[in-house]
Amino acid sequence: MRPLSLKPVPMHQRKLKIREMFNRLAPDIDRWRRRSRYFHASEIAYLRYAVGGGKRVLVLGSGTGDTLNALQPADGLGIDLSERCVEIARAKYPHLRFETGDADRLELPEGERFDIIILSDLVGDRKSTRLNSSHI
Repeated sequence: MRPLSLKPVPMHQRKLKIREMFNRLAPDIDRWRRRSRYFHASEIAYLRYAVGGGKRVLVLGSGTGDTLNALQPADGLGIDLSERCVEIARAKYPHLRFETGDADRLELPEGERFDIIILSDLVGDRKSTRLNSSHI
């Protein structure tokens, strides 16, 4: 597992409020996922079918890490706006990489490449529905 250091980028006030909200909600996310386990199991089954195992996977909006872990990547990186979600994901899945970052302004280090990029639960939180993939 390669270490990663994302450049901190200034965030718009709206993003800071979203981060604050998810930092507050983070301890309850796993409980909510268990209550909606049928939906999440269906989602994971489809992603496993579509993605397959053993790939280099980037999940933007990784939350507490369950989706990335379920895909059994050869190399997995989860990026989430919430520092608290990232802390929980790291504790649950120490074999995977999780970093705090903004999907709208993400700049990965030179040479960092992925076979699959998944945008998870981001549509309502993004400034635009277009992903700036020039740095991914």
